[in-house]
Amino acid sequence: MISKNRMDKIDKIANSYTKLFIIQRKSPINSTLILIIFCPLIIIQTYYFFNVIRYTQDNVFDAITINIFLFSGIILLYHPKKISSMDLVLFGITILITRFLFLPLIPEISSDLNRNLVFGSLFANGYNPYLWTLDQVPVLFDQIVLKVNYIAEWATHSYDYPAFATFFFGFISILSPADNFSAFLLAKSVLTFVEFLNAYIIYKIILRFISKNRNVALLTSIIYLLNPISIYMVTLEGQFEPLVIFFTLLFVYFLFLSQSEKSNEENRYFSPYLSGFFLGCAVLLKYYPLVYIPATLIVLRSSRNIKNFLGSFSMTLLIFSLPFITNSYYITNFIRFQLLRKDRNVYKSIGSIFGFNVDLFTILLLLLISLIILAIFKKNKIEFFIYFSTTTTILFILLNPSIFVWYSLWLFPFISLSHISYKKNTTENQHINVRITNFSWIIMLSIFLMIYTDPKLFGLFIEFTIFSYIITHQKFQYYLSFVLGINQDKVNIYVNKKINSSNSAEVADNRLAHKLDTERKRDPMIYTVNEGRKPNGFFDYIEKLAKEDPKK
Repeated sequence: MISKNRMDKIDKIANSYTKLFIIQRKSPINSTLILIIFCPLIIIQTYYFFNVIRYTQDNVFDAITINIFLFSGIILLYHPKKISSMDLVLFGITILITRFLFLPLIPEISSDLNRNLVFGSLFANGYNPYLWTLDQVPVLFDQIVLKVNYIAEWATHSYDYPAFATFFFGFISILSPADNFSAFLLAKSVLTFVEFLNAYIIYKIILRFISKNRNVALLTSIIYLLNPISIYMVTLEGQFEPLVIFFTLLFVYFLFLSQSEKSNEENRYFSPYLSGFFLGCAVLLKYYPLVYIPATLIVLRSSRNIKNFLGSFSMTLLIFSLPFITNSYYITNFIRFQLLRKDRNVYKSIGSIFGFNVDLFTILLLLLISLIILAIFKKNKIEFFIYFSTTTTILFILLNPSIFVWYSLWLFPFISLSHISYKKNTTENQHINVRITNFSWIIMLSIFLMIYTDPKLFGLFIEFTIFSYIITHQKFQYYLSFVLGINQDKVNIYVNKKINSSNSAEVADNRLAHKLDTERKRDPMIYTVNEGRKPNGFFDYIEKLAKEDPKK
């Protein structure tokens, strides 16, 4: 038997878990009123920041922090039965004002947009940006660097990003000179438009593959557009992460389409080709989407699909890199710029602890985590891919030799899909409760701000972030029951006693037996010890009771 003290602890944990993540409650305040309060505050704060406070880098992060609190207020309190037309109007006004208010402003936190436009100008004028530097082209040097002093530091560097980044910024430079304000405005306008496309693709992925509830899909897309990091780092700073996310989401969409039971044979055949093509396009902008290849191969499984995917992916990389691939710098720069840079404390601290190259440590850790995830997930391919990709992206960002606040944008689409996937079967209450999703969003938004406010606390926030992500996932109950040494037989006895406190023993036994039998038929992953298989913990049962009758 489990000791009384341990049962008391288990009881407290179960009650806390149920109150935080399971019980669906109606908002005590009208949902539209929540938006009427918070949406104007976001707009006023943004306007005040850019018209009253002096514009400095420190103030930028102060403004992001304030917006995160307001953003958190909306997503934690707003969970209506249905998103009304008035709510959509309030959301739309807030998104449009906060987005377009930033477009005419010159980036101040980083010179990345300036640098990208300069190398795009090199390419547009017929120079290979991987061979030539700006100071080697006197005409462009006099035209750009002498007018825009803060990009002079890049005048002696070759370009660091792959071919598609060169094509994109070269196209922008053709339409507008790199030393012209219109180039900034055009680039940021295109990237902001791509963010809206990303929100639409997230909406379609959720609606087709994860949840049939249009309100859930719509609210998730709205939350993506309200993300303060996206507003500041894309619309203000002009980071081109939205382009990478755009092709990554298309890759995810066609990968899921290849595995969907509702897809016809033609879609299943061509989807691996398209997913490989779009992943190749994403890698041609930034290299990090390469981390999704292991999960993709596991999901595709069949040799034909894997062959089609890898063939399409490889040909995409080869064809579009062909103009530059003869230059060795195009290849070696990947190693120099993406792997060997060490300009964040967490990377250096790990190296000093273990005394060897952190690159090796990072690779081994990612492989280990991948094997653990592979062992846990065996059934649902879509759920497996989302969770695998989310975890891998978190680790890749946190252990990357160079880390910046806008890197968090890589993770947010997968966070949304991951926890919406967890909530997809919750239909008892019909409320759009996004607490679990929003909890992870807030944690991840906060940790990247803390990198800049106090890097010494970085390790603590890494642990807190990963822990927060784990406890909000559906497999947490299994982990907890395993750690506490609980098996299903003892859990059944414990739950039976809880029911007996309010009902007769006969009714409780019948109800317990019926519940367990129903769950086994619905989900074959739920077993008991008597069947000779792994227990799945006691929270599954408590969760069902809590949803049906919160008083119990």
